[in-house]
Amino acid sequence: MTPCEGFIRRYAEFGRNPGAESYVRLFDPEGTVLHPGMTTPIGTDRIPAFAARAFVNLRYYRLEPVRWAGRGNPVFVEVRNSATVAGTRISWPVLYCAELRGERVLRGRAYYDRAAILLHWAPAELADRSPDAHSRVLETVRTCSERESEPASAAALEEFASAYVEHWKRPDPARFPLFYHRDGQLINPELPHPLGRDEMAPYYAQMMTQIPGLRCVLQDWATGGRFLFFEWSVTGSVGGK
Repeated sequence: MTPCEGFIRRYAEFGRNPGAESYVRLFDPEGTVLHPGMTTPIGTDRIPAFAARAFVNLRYYRLEPVRWAGRGNPVFVEVRNSATVAGTRISWPVLYCAELRGERVLRGRAYYDRAAILLHWAPAELADRSPDAHSRVLETVRTCSERESEPASAAALEEFASAYVEHWKRPDPARFPLFYHRDGQLINPELPHPLGRDEMAPYYAQMMTQIPGLRCVLQDWATGGRFLFFEWSVTGSVGGK
C-alpha cells in the first residue's frame, strides 16, 4: 500500500466515525491545515480545538471520499460531506489537497463554498440561493478510486495539463469549450446546474467582465486513472481592488 492509499484508507475511516481525536490523528506532528476563512494555516497545537468546535456545530457529521488522485505528493481528494446544521440535514462538496509525510498530512488545504454551510444559520439568506449543482452531482456518483477508473495515458494527461495551464495565462472565453468533451460539463460554486459546452464561452465572458484581469496560476496538480486535479492561485479585480 502506497502512502497515498494509506492516507485515503485512514481518511475514509475517519469519515465513518468522525471526531476531534480521530481528525487530529490524520496529521503528522508537524502538520498544518488551512480552511476557507482562515488567514493562516493552523498547526497541531490548534487543530484539536478547531475540530472540536466544528463537530459541535456540525451534528452527525459524515465524510466520504468520492474521487482521488495522487502517486506521490500531493494527493487530491473530492469529498462528499453531510451534517445536521440548525436542524436541517445538508450536504456539501470539499476538495482536499494534502502534502503527506508517510500516511499523515504535513500540509493540508481544504476548498469549499463556506456559504453552503454558514447560510443555514441564517435561513432568510437562503431564499434567493439556488441549489448547489456540485452537491447534487456528487449524490449520484459512485465512490471510486484512481485504480478503479478507466486509465488515460500519461502523455495525454501531460499534454492536456500543459495546454490548459498555458491557456489560463491569457484566457480566451471562446477557447474554454475546446478543452471539454462534447458531452462535458462545467460545475462552479453557486451554479444551479452544470453548464454544457455551448454555455461555457458566455459564462467565462461574463466572469471575465465581472472580474477584470482574471488569471489562474498553477500551484500544484496530480493525476491518476482518468482524474486530473489542479490547485490554482486566482487573481483579478473585484470592486476595484
